[in-house]
Amino acid sequence: MVVVIEQHIEDWPAMGLYIRPDVIIDNMRRDLIPKPYRDFNCAGSIPGNGE
Repeated sequence: MVVVIEQHIEDWPAMGLYIRPDVIIDNMRRDLIPKPYRDFNCAGSIPGNGE
């Protein structure tokens, strides 16, 4: 899953959920995404490095 905001393709870092066979990595920069989506949580995921 990837977050794409058309107005910020050039100035925001790549971010999303990386789903692998043994782990889900949450690499979301919640301070950048719209407020209604900042509380999204994927159960069992581990935090990414935010880059």
